[in-house]
Amino acid sequence: MTDDRIVVAKTITGDVIAKMHRSISTAPENMETPTPEGLRTELMYHQRCGLTWLLWRETQSPPGGILADDMGLGKTLSLISLIVYRKNERRNSADVMEEWKKKALCDNRLIPSRATLVIAPASLIFQWEAEIDRHVKAGRLTVLIFHGAKQKREDDPRRMARYDVVITTYNLLASELGEKPTILGDSDSDSGDGGVVRPKVAVRRRIAKNPGSILAKIAWDRIVLDEAHQIKNKTSLASKACCRL
Repeated sequence: MTDDRIVVAKTITGDVIAKMHRSISTAPENMETPTPEGLRTELMYHQRCGLTWLLWRETQSPPGGILADDMGLGKTLSLISLIVYRKNERRNSADVMEEWKKKALCDNRLIPSRATLVIAPASLIFQWEAEIDRHVKAGRLTVLIFHGAKQKREDDPRRMARYDVVITTYNLLASELGEKPTILGDSDSDSGDGGVVRPKVAVRRRIAKNPGSILAKIAWDRIVLDEAHQIKNKTSLASKACCRL
C-alpha cells in the first residue's frame, strides 16, 4: 500500500469512528421493545432492551453493530426477534415498503431481497434452523440452509432472495467468494547479454475463485456473522470473503 493510500485509509477510518462516536449520544438506554408478534417465546428484559438497541443500530450511519451479550443470554433469539420485528414492520407499514422499494432500485445490479444472510460455523447452522423452528410460530419465516454438495444447493439467486433467512458457513462463503494465489508464469534462470544470470522469477496474483457466486448476486437486507471472531485474521479467505460480500 502506498503512502497516499495509507493516508486515505486513515482518513476514511477516522471519519467512520467519528460518526460512531456521535451516534452514541443518541443510543437508547434501558428502553424496551415489546416481544414481536409471531414469536412463541416471550423475550426477557435484557433481550427487549437489546432489540431496541438492534433496531437503533440499523438506522445509524454506518449501520450495524456487535451484539456481545455473555454466553447463554440468548443472542440467537435476539437476532431472530429483530428479523421477525422488521418483517412485521414491512407488512404493517406502507412507508417502510416504499423505502424498501427505493433501496432496491438503487441496488439495480443486485437482486433486491428482504432476506437475512446468517454466516456461522458448520456446527451451528442447523442449530440456527432449530432455534427459528422453536421460537417462531409456524409459517412466519421461511428458511434455507445453503450448505452441502454444490449440485444439491440452491442455484437460482431469485428463488434464494425470496427466503426470509438464508444460513451458510464461513468455509462455504470462502470457497464461493474467497481468493487464492495463482502463479501466472515464471522464468528460468538464464544468462542474458554479457553473461548476467537472471534468477527464476515467479509471478503471482490473487484471483477470485468464484466471482459469479450466487451469494454475491443478492442485496441482502442484513448479514449476521455468528461467532464472528472466526474472521479476526484479516488475511484469511473467510475474512476477505465476508468483507467482499
